[in-house]
Amino acid sequence: MNEPDGVLSPAEQRFERWRRRAGYVLAPAVFAALWFAPFAGLEAAQQRLLAVLGLVITLWVTEAIPIPAAALLGPA
Repeated sequence: MNEPDGVLSPAEQRFERWRRRAGYVLAPAVFAALWFAPFAGLEAAQQRLLAVLGLVITLWVTEAIPIPAAALLGPA
């Protein structure tokens, strides 16, 4: 374990690749699920905001795209 900081082991590199690829699939799936799922008590604008928030959070967690780019999707 005498690796310098910033160097990933092969197992960590595989995990990072898997996590990013999962984000490419999960982010649109979360967005669509939250957009079309019926939530009692939410108006249409609130439900759209929830879908966008779910998309951005999924992209942040998976880092499928750079975090600053994902952050700009919310206001856009």
